[in-house]
Amino acid sequence: MNLHCMAEKMAFFLVRKEIVKEDKAEIYSYGLEILFATAVNGVLVAAASLILGIFWQSVLMLVPFMLIRANAGGFHAETHTGCMLGFVTVYLSCVLIAKHLPPGAAGPAALAGLLTGAAVILAAGPLPHKNRPVSNRELAAYRVKARLLTVGLLIAGLTGLYFAPAWFLYFALGLDIAAGSLLAGCIKNKWERRRQ
Repeated sequence: MNLHCMAEKMAFFLVRKEIVKEDKAEIYSYGLEILFATAVNGVLVAAASLILGIFWQSVLMLVPFMLIRANAGGFHAETHTGCMLGFVTVYLSCVLIAKHLPPGAAGPAALAGLLTGAAVILAAGPLPHKNRPVSNRELAAYRVKARLLTVGLLIAGLTGLYFAPAWFLYFALGLDIAAGSLLAGCIKNKWERRRQ
């Protein structure tokens, strides 16, 4: 059973139990689908991080990623499976990079990652999604929030980098994943506009 079917069944169960009104079932179904997909992603990353022995480093990676992604948007795969496979692939690639850097390279790599990721997010964010149209006023508010958040994360990352460069390399990679997602989303949106 796919996530969409599970979410629909759960939403209609809530309607039958009179917890949700029938005219709101589709909204609840969509929300549940997103919740299930996020939970599956979380379980996959948690399992991988425990197997690789980098649970707390993974938490450091996910904090900036999730904060920026929620406030600045980014790439959306066509399916939840594509999203999960894409995210886990990017996560594992970043972990392999971090684990195989030569000694002493974590600090400079983290610094470059923090500065590059922040620059991209400040320049490109936020990116609205076609499923959630926003007004110019809302977009301006998201832009302010995303920029303040990015600057705050940059300061936190630079501070952490001073004390624990190997750990904060993961933080920088999380910021870079969010920046990469934002760039990929911009490219996808331009591509789709050209095709129309």
